[in-house]
Order: sequence, then structure tokens, then C-alpha cells
Amino acid sequence: MLHLTQMISFELSQDCNLSRLHEGKCPINCIDRTGKPLTDEKIIELALEAYNELGFEGYIMWSIYNEPMLHCARMFDLMYKIKSLIPKSRFLLWTNGTILIKDPALNMFETIIVTNYLNKTYEELAYSFGPKVLWKNNPVLDGRLVYRGEKNFKRCTLPFDNFLISNTGNILLCCIDWKNEIKIGNVFESSLRELDEKRWEKTLNIIGSEMKECAPDTCLHCTFKWELSSFDPIIAGKALEEIKKHVG
Repeated sequence: MLHLTQMISFELSQDCNLSRLHEGKCPINCIDRTGKPLTDEKIIELALEAYNELGFEGYIMWSIYNEPMLHCARMFDLMYKIKSLIPKSRFLLWTNGTILIKDPALNMFETIIVTNYLNKTYEELAYSFGPKVLWKNNPVLDGRLVYRGEKNFKRCTLPFDNFLISNTGNILLCCIDWKNEIKIGNVFESSLRELDEKRWEKTLNIIGSEMKECAPDTCLHCTFKWELSSFDPIIAGKALEEIKKHVG
């Protein structure tokens, strides 16, 4: 499934500098963070497996619930190492735009998206991230903290957007499942190929014309059903063709 996925996210840390501001609104303050944190060596190992063995062609991203710029030195170092080992690797930065620096390493990102909670000006953001920065002013928190509603069978294609690896190595089916209720596995216990296959088994039950009765309960009661994004239109197109095969 990774070959049909537009991004793979390594949650670089467990930190967000807006966690207090968003207390009671964002999962960052509620997530179970027990477990072994991702090391640089494990991240590089997984990136090699994704690109060289599993046909991944998308972006590497450094966030799920964290703010990646809090650890920009580590992030940049990882990017340089991965790029030297995997020339075709690509990077996307998704940030809250609160940490603005000038660094040549930022040029390694093909795409930079700012969720601009503090309403910084375009000039402020572009000074750091460049003129092509994508941004949204005064965004509303998406309510992931409370996501359960009445059972419904509307399909969801969110897993094709992003393959999520939490800071403690757990594979999440999507960013809404911050409690990790849909058990797939952990990168310290299984290979990425095995985890990718298990994730595909879960995804097959939610992408048809409607979700199957055997879909994860978390998905059946989710209030944030999602249609395919196009961060990379080519990969999104391939994913759409695969999805069509499962629409009855």
C-alpha cells in the first residue's frame, strides 16, 4: 500500500509548543506516550525499506501531533543523511509556523504547509520558508479529540494520504485514531512490509462504496470521513484507480 500513499510521517518528537494553548482541544495532551522512541537509525532504516523495497515515491514528513521545527537540527541532519542514501527521497514540512528561521536546509522541502494558528503575516512566513509556502490563517482545530458519533458506513480514503508512524513506533491507520484503537503493530517488532500489509487489510474494509460491517469500530463511528487528497497528484491518481476496483 505504501506505493499508493502520498506521505510517510515519522513523528519526530512528542512535543508541541502550542499544547497548552490547545489544551482540551488537541490530542497532544492526552496521547499515551509509553514505549521506545524512534531513533535516527530506525528512521533511516525504515526510509530505506519504504523507498527501495516497497515502491514508495512520496514525501517524508516529520509530524503527526508534534511540532517538527522544535527539533529542526535533528530533522535537517536526518534529511541530509536520507537524501545521501536515497537520492529520490522527497520531503514535506507541515508546521504551525511559530518557529521562523533562515536555514538552507529548508530548501530541501518540496512543499511547506503552515497551519497558521497565530495569524502571522505572509511576509513573516515567506521570509523563513520561501515564497511558495502554503498557509491558512486562523485555522480551526479539527476536533480529533472527540471524533466518535453515530455508526455510519460512509467510506473513507484517508489512509492513502499518509502512512503514520508515531514517536513510539506504532502504526496508526489515520490521524483521527490518536488512541491507537486500530491495532496494526510497531516498527520495533515487525518489518515495514508486514505492517504495510496489515494496514492494507484494514483499509480494504473502509474504501468501497461504503464501509464493510467488519470495518474497525473506530472507523464506523468516526465523524471525519475523508476523500482522497492530492499532495502528489500522480500518486493520488494511482490510489484512485486502486480504490475504484473496490467500489461495488
